[in-house]
Amino acid sequence: NMANIIFAFQGQSEFYEMAAEMKKPKRFPLSLGVSQSVMLTMYLFTALLCYTYGGQGVSEFILYSLPQNGLRTVCSLLVGIHIIVAYMITNQPLSYKAHEFLSKSTLHASSIKASLIHLCITVVFLGVGYVIANLIPFFADMQGVIAAFAASPIVFFFPAYFYWQASKRAGDWGKVAWYEKSWLFVMIFAIFPFCFFVGLVSSIKGIASGWSGESMVPFACIQASQL
Repeated sequence: NMANIIFAFQGQSEFYEMAAEMKKPKRFPLSLGVSQSVMLTMYLFTALLCYTYGGQGVSEFILYSLPQNGLRTVCSLLVGIHIIVAYMITNQPLSYKAHEFLSKSTLHASSIKASLIHLCITVVFLGVGYVIANLIPFFADMQGVIAAFAASPIVFFFPAYFYWQASKRAGDWGKVAWYEKSWLFVMIFAIFPFCFFVGLVSSIKGIASGWSGESMVPFACIQASQL
């Protein structure tokens, strides 16, 4: 699914947070390039390995294609840990902004009141996320819809468009190299529309196919034997 591939690389919400924590923020582009290269290598390695041994019949959720033994349980636990860590990282900016909106005076305070407010915010976000994730039986396809609407503009459209407009307002657009201009326009007028519409259509088709071909219901639990 094109949209889920984009979603896997979408981490812009954390870039400023990570750069702010670096001793030398100017080296962030290098760090970002290395991390994205490592991610791409690991994604390709996992996908190629699974399709080499599982063929076209491999499940979209790779754990379902593993033998039902202890190793599968260990892998499931590791995936759970991965989700928890990812949630804790990505939840930080959202919780921060919510806390700032609800109680700006306690945002950076170290009091019991501030801690309780932040706790309530994070618990509400966690609860809402749990309900939504379990309410939709085909959440992977729904995630694709979200990714097509949100991730593709954030990854391809907004950075290129803002750079373009900022350069024009600063009077520096004429100094931008022709190949950089070409790449900006390719991102805005080619890559973004393609990923947006193709990802959206493929995800919607997946949801329609799932509803018509399977009898999954909201909050249906996975049997322990599957793990």
